[in-house]
Amino acid sequence: MRHLSAQHVDGKLPRTLKLLLTRPGYVSAEYVTGRRAPYIAPLRLYLLVFLVFAFVTAVPSHSRLTLPQRAEQIDPTGWVARLAVKRTLVKWDDPVTQERISVRTHWTSEGGTLLIWLCVAAVQLIILRFYRRRYLEHTVLALGVATFYLLVLMSAASAMIVIVAAQTVIAVGLNVLIFALLVVMA
Repeated sequence: MRHLSAQHVDGKLPRTLKLLLTRPGYVSAEYVTGRRAPYIAPLRLYLLVFLVFAFVTAVPSHSRLTLPQRAEQIDPTGWVARLAVKRTLVKWDDPVTQERISVRTHWTSEGGTLLIWLCVAAVQLIILRFYRRRYLEHTVLALGVATFYLLVLMSAASAMIVIVAAQTVIAVGLNVLIFALLVVMA
């Protein structure tokens, strides 16, 4: 069993990530043509990025927003928030309702992930049947695309965490400043 060495961290990982972000299909093409030594293997890279993605996105939210409140933040048109407000019989701030929504959101995202993988497999099968290409080429490309997608999502999630943290720090700082001014003026 090979171990993750300093060479992987010092050379292969940054080189592979740089090329994956700047030229997404290049690393997959290099791997398929046999030039594998300078790069991390696609499956290993995908697993590494997936684990980091799972860690970054698993950061618990400190605020328990209701569905209408989350909809107001996410939906610029306000369509979902208007729909939620019209449902007057639903107690959106009830913990049981929030838990049910959380479970449904989780399983919907799991189903979406499964659907994406099934669609990728179907496209690979169609390409294999019509173009008689090797399956490994398409598997490597699919891993490259999935890794690129996770890196983009992880970057967005990290940016959102930084933005929320910065907003919190600014809000606390402004509250302290206002309190200090009120104390000085009193």
